[in-house]
Amino acid sequence: MNLLRNNQKSAFISLTLIVIILIIVFLSLVIINAKKAILEAQRVSIGWSNERGEPENCNAVQIKTKAKKNYQKYFKDNEFCSIYFEYSSKKDNKMGQVEFEVNFWVDVVADILIVAGGGGGGSVAGGVQNSGGGGGGAGGLVYQNNVEFKNNIKYKVAVGKGGDGGDDISAYRGYNGKNSQFGDFIAFGGGGGGAASQDKTLNSGLSGGSGGGAGNWGGNPGVAIGRQGNQGGNVNDISSSGSGAGGGGAGSIAQMRSSWQIPGRGGLGIENDITGSNITYAKGGDGGWYYDVSKKNTLSNNGLGNGGSGGSVNDKGSAGGSGIVVINYKIAK
Repeated sequence: MNLLRNNQKSAFISLTLIVIILIIVFLSLVIINAKKAILEAQRVSIGWSNERGEPENCNAVQIKTKAKKNYQKYFKDNEFCSIYFEYSSKKDNKMGQVEFEVNFWVDVVADILIVAGGGGGGSVAGGVQNSGGGGGGAGGLVYQNNVEFKNNIKYKVAVGKGGDGGDDISAYRGYNGKNSQFGDFIAFGGGGGGAASQDKTLNSGLSGGSGGGAGNWGGNPGVAIGRQGNQGGNVNDISSSGSGAGGGGAGSIAQMRSSWQIPGRGGLGIENDITGSNITYAKGGDGGWYYDVSKKNTLSNNGLGNGGSGGSVNDKGSAGGSGIVVINYKIAK
């Protein structure tokens, strides 16, 4: 009798577990299907009707990131929606970038602006007097119209920081800025400015999106790579006293030093209205003055990709400005 009762009890427990498992499976399927239905409803509801005449396709994108405060979505006009992505040192991925992941729920056509971080300005090596470092090159600038992005593909977005300026202790030459990216489109960080140094290995500007300018005592200008900018400036003589050359800009080659007293100006940037306002991006940093640090012109504002200005005696080179990524998108017809 006890054996029969035990068998009945075991059978009841087994049946109960089976029922529980079936309920869990059923609920899981219901939840999964409900999520699919919600996503499908969101896809279907993405349209063009709006009482204010604004597009409703801003909901056509999903963004994953640890830096939620560093991107913003907004209505640009009655056709496009926009997102811009910015750099933040607090959300840096330890490689000089802030990363995002973008997934469109429908095919879209977009205009994109990608600007990398600008290069840092060069400094003046110890023991060198009355000299200026080269200006940092601007971050590379990429602007593309009518690019098609497919749905359900994860696109990597990264915004690069500006390169640090050279110091007056050990790293006299400026550092390159970091790359910015949207999907397969990559803008290269600007080249660091050359140092004012009797060590010829440190005078030359570094190559990047735009090249860094040469520092006093000779050296070569940095070269622009990827056709995203222009080369840095050169010095037209070698002197024990002299200012530095400017860094290249997205819009023009930098000036070489016109005289030992006057530094070369950084190359011009490029104006773009993708955000709705005409803004100049990716200007090259000016060379450092040979003596008057009060005249240093620091244009390395964050979010513009400008190169940092070259340093003077007892004054390190300026850091380059961080980059930016902007995308204007609409549903592909």
